Amino acid sequence: MKKQTFRRIITCMEGTKVRYFVGLFGLSFLVFVMQTQIAYMFLDLFDTLLVGDFDDVLDVIVLPLIIVSIVFVLIPLFVYLLQKAIVFTTGHIRRQAFDKLCGLPVGYFKHNHSADITSKLTNDITEMEKSYSNLLVDFIINAIVGVGTTTIMFFLDWRLSLIAVFTAIITVYINTIYAKRIRQVSTKIQEQLGTLNTKLSNIISGIHVIKIFNIQALVLKAFNRSNTDVKTVSIDRVKKQSYINGVNTLVGLISFVVIISVGAYFVLIGQTTIGTIVAITQLQNGIRQLSQSLGDFITNLQGSLAAGDRVFE
Repeated sequence: MKKQTFRRIITCMEGTKVRYFVGLFGLSFLVFVMQTQIAYMFLDLFDTLLVGDFDDVLDVIVLPLIIVSIVFVLIPLFVYLLQKAIVFTTGHIRRQAFDKLCGLPVGYFKHNHSADITSKLTNDITEMEKSYSNLLVDFIINAIVGVGTTTIMFFLDWRLSLIAVFTAIITVYINTIYAKRIRQVSTKIQEQLGTLNTKLSNIISGIHVIKIFNIQALVLKAFNRSNTDVKTVSIDRVKKQSYINGVNTLVGLISFVVIISVGAYFVLIGQTTIGTIVAITQLQNGIRQLSQSLGDFITNLQGSLAAGDRVFE
């Protein structure tokens, strides 16, 4: 079901897919170039410092700095293409939803409260937008950078690279386990927000009657009950996401410490250089961010898919 929902969200980009993916993959490539240039600059810099002089150091850092500067100039262009496509897509979804709403029979409006309908056209579409504005963008960028930097790491030292890959697999596995739980909680949040909006709409529309009969306390109690339900479920989702973030950080720290420790041993026995270790720790950010972004993509996407289900409904 969630695959169908995500696929349907992507089809809403009709008319702007080219702009979206050109911006996305162009931005991904530039970030990859920047990461690798910085890593190789560190590799050459630290190895040169041990045997060279100041002139050699300048020769090592000038070209990478020029390339990185060019990358920074080009990044805004691809960001503009990407963001323009995102804004266009969200506007297209709102227009389609409203067009559909206007064509529905009167019976639909009798069985569905106006506040819940409004919630679908506002809160749910905003939540749904995150799937292609933040989550997919971050995942694709980190996937391209992660795969590219991991390949380079294996060329530098395959033994240290295996450590980074192994810890990344652990991170992805743990995040996958929690994905279903978070989607269930996210669905409850969207549904209860719709209920809360319904009660709020009823209160506002009937405020004169409420004041005439002096039943503010009764109405407030009912509203607070719904508000507490939303708060409770939202805190539950925060707890689950906080746990995942903590695990991701811990596994990343362990990976960093192990790579530094093993790498130091290899330096002592003459099987690698300090520059190589520094470059690998820099490149390790790519695979670490990939594993964490995959976890974020799997877990946080559940909220967007839950909202998408309500919009498509």
